[in-house]
Amino acid sequence: MANIVKSIESDMPFISLSPKYGNQLDMLKLAYDSNDISLGSNGLKQLAKDIKFLESTIESQERKNRVSTWVSVIGVILTIVFGAVSIFQVYSPLPNL
Repeated sequence: MANIVKSIESDMPFISLSPKYGNQLDMLKLAYDSNDISLGSNGLKQLAKDIKFLESTIESQERKNRVSTWVSVIGVILTIVFGAVSIFQVYSPLPNL
């Protein structure tokens, strides 16, 4: 069983990645094995573009997360403040009319 897993990993080392990135890395491996500089260069350029896109997506998500965190913190603070005001109004003595 272990030999089968090792065989699969050696034949398809990038199988755990998404097909898109696995294919890109297979292409780079092929370029390296065949000493095809043009294929390797094109593969690296495409991989660099994909990495830049992923980084910009991550940065955008991090900004959204920071905004969401601040909105949540402000919401908690306002809930505490309005809860305290409500409790104060319930237990404060009524004015004499």
